[in-house]
Amino acid sequence: MESIKIPIILLEFPIIKNIIMKGFSLFLFLISTISTFFITSTAISTISATHNITDAGGQTIVSDNENFVLGFFSPTNASTNRYLGIWYNKIQIRTVVWVANREAPVPDTSGVLLLDNRGVLMIVNRSNTVIWSSSNSSSVSENNRVAQLLDTGNLVIRNENNLDLENYLWQSFDYPGDTLLPDMKFGIDFRKGLEKYLTSWKSVDDPSPGEYTNRFDLDGYPQILLRRGSVLQYNSGAWNGLRFSGMQNMLMNDIYTYRFMYDEDELYYTYGIVDSSIMSRLTLIPDGSLQRFKWNEGTREWDLYTTLPMDNCDQYGFCGPYGICNISQSPACDCLRGFEPRFTDEWRRTNWSNGCVRKARLNCEGGRDIFVKQSGVKWPDTRKTRFNRTMDLDECRAECVKDCNCTAYSNLNVRLGGSGCLLWFDDLIDIRVYSEEGQDIYIRMAASESSKIDLRPYPISFTFIPVRVPYLLDFDHFLSVYVGTFFSLLSYRKSYLLQRQKSSLKSSYPRPSQFPYPRPSGSVSVSSSSSHSPSSSSSSSSSSSSSSHSYVRQKLQIFTEERSSQITINFFTRTQIRSTEEQFEIRSQICSTDEQFDCNQYEEKSKKLGLPFTIRRRFHVVAIAFVAIDAISCSGNLLEGNVSFHVLLHVLIYATCRDAKANIRVRIIVIPVLATMALLLVVAEAEERYYFRDLYIGSTIIRRYKLNVVREHNLADENERKDWELQLFNFNTIADATNNFSDDFKLGEGGYGPVYKGRFEDGKEIAVKRHSIESNQGLDEFQNEVQCIARLQHRNLVKLLGCCIEEGERMLIYEYMPNKSLDYFIFDEGTRRSLDWSKRYSIVNGIARGLLYLHQDSRLRIIHRDLKASNILLDKEMNPRISDFGLARGLEGSDTKANTKRVMGTYGYMAPEYAIDGVYSTKSDIFSFGVLVLEIVSGKKNRGFCHVDHDLNLLGHAWKLYRNTKHLELIDDTMKDTYVESEVKRVIHIGLLCVQKYPEARPNMPSVVLMLGSEIPLSEPIEPGYYTDRRKPLEQESLSDNYLNMSSSNQLTVTCLQPR
Repeated sequence: MESIKIPIILLEFPIIKNIIMKGFSLFLFLISTISTFFITSTAISTISATHNITDAGGQTIVSDNENFVLGFFSPTNASTNRYLGIWYNKIQIRTVVWVANREAPVPDTSGVLLLDNRGVLMIVNRSNTVIWSSSNSSSVSENNRVAQLLDTGNLVIRNENNLDLENYLWQSFDYPGDTLLPDMKFGIDFRKGLEKYLTSWKSVDDPSPGEYTNRFDLDGYPQILLRRGSVLQYNSGAWNGLRFSGMQNMLMNDIYTYRFMYDEDELYYTYGIVDSSIMSRLTLIPDGSLQRFKWNEGTREWDLYTTLPMDNCDQYGFCGPYGICNISQSPACDCLRGFEPRFTDEWRRTNWSNGCVRKARLNCEGGRDIFVKQSGVKWPDTRKTRFNRTMDLDECRAECVKDCNCTAYSNLNVRLGGSGCLLWFDDLIDIRVYSEEGQDIYIRMAASESSKIDLRPYPISFTFIPVRVPYLLDFDHFLSVYVGTFFSLLSYRKSYLLQRQKSSLKSSYPRPSQFPYPRPSGSVSVSSSSSHSPSSSSSSSSSSSSSSHSYVRQKLQIFTEERSSQITINFFTRTQIRSTEEQFEIRSQICSTDEQFDCNQYEEKSKKLGLPFTIRRRFHVVAIAFVAIDAISCSGNLLEGNVSFHVLLHVLIYATCRDAKANIRVRIIVIPVLATMALLLVVAEAEERYYFRDLYIGSTIIRRYKLNVVREHNLADENERKDWELQLFNFNTIADATNNFSDDFKLGEGGYGPVYKGRFEDGKEIAVKRHSIESNQGLDEFQNEVQCIARLQHRNLVKLLGCCIEEGERMLIYEYMPNKSLDYFIFDEGTRRSLDWSKRYSIVNGIARGLLYLHQDSRLRIIHRDLKASNILLDKEMNPRISDFGLARGLEGSDTKANTKRVMGTYGYMAPEYAIDGVYSTKSDIFSFGVLVLEIVSGKKNRGFCHVDHDLNLLGHAWKLYRNTKHLELIDDTMKDTYVESEVKRVIHIGLLCVQKYPEARPNMPSVVLMLGSEIPLSEPIEPGYYTDRRKPLEQESLSDNYLNMSSSNQLTVTCLQPR
């Protein structure tokens, strides 16, 4: 383009000069305006050296799929500071995930983002001062460099024609702020010297670096540490091959995937999203919580998926050195086995920070120390550890034994039966108990402690598959049966002769034809692995060679619904064993009994041959064998029904139990495989050097057969019993225990029928909930209660012992609670005096821990839906137990809420959103918990509450007192002399937080437990739901008020709401 030439002579005339200059300025303005319009009206994802982003013009760039936006923003309306950031484009609530100039805001809208010829991004202010720039540098100027915002939220600088990830000149993912996005690496790049970690904002309106950091620590085996300044707040635990050991909820699911890498080039953790349409982020918020959010498109808000720290046990070193934290018990802290509190008085005052010390000194030099296994825990702090990826557990132990400074050891990787070695060389600190998915650790201890510690021998487990022999051996009955089998049968009664005569073991082998089994259709391969001989294989019809006194290591792989695990079987035998390795799926148990197992019904004369077998050390053997019986029996009253099913299993050892001595404790468990198969599992605990005289060794694969499965005719369908983990009781047994359901044994009447006290012949007391046949609410709720509670195990939940489904009856058998229910104490003038403040405070904490387990720690997120005083039972120590799961519902995966058209519950406890719209969630349970808390403090019922000065319910009354700073007027008069003022005020405050009108305003259960057990600041509550004055004119009542004023009777005039 030629330059514009203006004749000099014209410029000598002032008027003409002025017109020309104004016109030129106008021309430049139009060009600038058109350029700005083009940039702002067209969504572009890149900027170059010729295209800047100006704050004053409101210019942004948007990623190609319009997932993210890059532009200038102010954190809140109250702030005038301007920052360059990245936020979600499709979410109305601006959620910033990265900020460039965190420490150098622009005080006005004069900021400009530009890319220079060297490929460096810079923010300049009004005076053209650079206030921030990307860290990349280059002495070479190139015009083909661009900055691009990717759909992952990553801002990158690259050569225009080079899209290779490895060739990015700079990327924002290398410099995280407070948020970790999917596929973003968190860790250290040793090659580039880059550390990628999170730093919180100072506050919600100030993105500058706050007090909290979350980063990898490289001392010992890496772990992620959350610090407030230099003070350690939370430790993730080391990576165990599946997840970080301190992140129990970090399980593979249908939403997230996780990856950990640690080699000489880099150390990083990253997570991915299975469904790319899901938006999720992990953010370190200003108060120090690490929270994972997932966008809910239905509600158009962020759902909190997980939060860390979750509870007191997540606080670093909460129980001190050699202390162990269990959030399910009270007090939460205890000492490891073989240890005792360092300062007993401090420990009793709940000051656990000094931890525990050994009861007995170690004797490492004398070689007399032992190692005690602690199972199901979070690994201790690994900053003083060494690790080796190639050692096995035995080698790991030997390494620890050699070094007197070694305090514990464990497998480094828990996958596939365990591998690697992790050694601790300092005090063990920050250990907590997990109800599921914890790790094992072996702790060094003085040998003198061995007699004081419960060192149970490993069990020997016999699994019998009960089948009818005709079905097993007749192809006409069970279609195709593939069996690969061989037995090594040697006579125990003649074994000493074989030893003395030095007879060949091979001559004692039976031929395959001597064992009656159907010929397989096709070849079935069987093989073994031995530490002394190479693996071998053969078809199922061949016999095996012998190897006298060989040591064989067998492996059994068990595939569960959660993950696969591998059990290694070690034993001595006279023959080399061949085996198969097949998928063996184990589901939940059907029923169990402690009655003595009668071995005679399984004895046959043909089973008197076997191998002499000595347990030279404690170990675990799983054995599976066929038993010809007519039916499986837990209760002695079973009916038949032919069901066809598949099963894959691996037979290891079968030993007849008629040789079991008195010191062998035997119990029976029946478990289903693939839902319709039943296995009878007999577990015997044996002492060292115990001889099993009758032993069978072999391998069997069954592909398909028919079995007479345990089935009751009155079940609605097979799904009623599917996955139940409890004992089935005989009707006559329950009738005898309750004196034929005598009125003298009746404890009360529940929503679905009467409850009776019972006593078994052994003196054990039970409570029997007999579902009324006439009840129209019985069957579904009975099924639901069984399926919900059968898998739950927690000290603050009532324990379901079993059920009876027989002769038209449906009964649930619970452990008996001698102190009845909570409402018996807090609402009765005579009995509530026995509950002082300390006991009420303990009950509140216990209920909170029980709810935390239901909402967070159980395999299935359980919403109780009917939490109330009468459903809190008290054991003999007055510990609370949550009961009655008839209305409970489980939420799958990441779901946190659901809805129903059949609203059921109890007036006064139901959350507004549940009673009105049928929406239930963890937050609706928390509302009920808040009501219960205020009732425990006041000794008054929410529903039916009366006061001389107003006509508010209990929630409204508590809210009124709180606003007038008259908390203490809410306290039950009977405990006026026993309460601690600060505790009472805090509990009332927490109760009001839980009953807030809007579900999103209520805290989650981990936060409630944390608030109850610490002194962290509490937010101010808003008015509660159902905050109503019943004296208002009817026409002014809200919908929730109408619900409140319905009849208190259980006989309803509406069908959408069913109270109890």
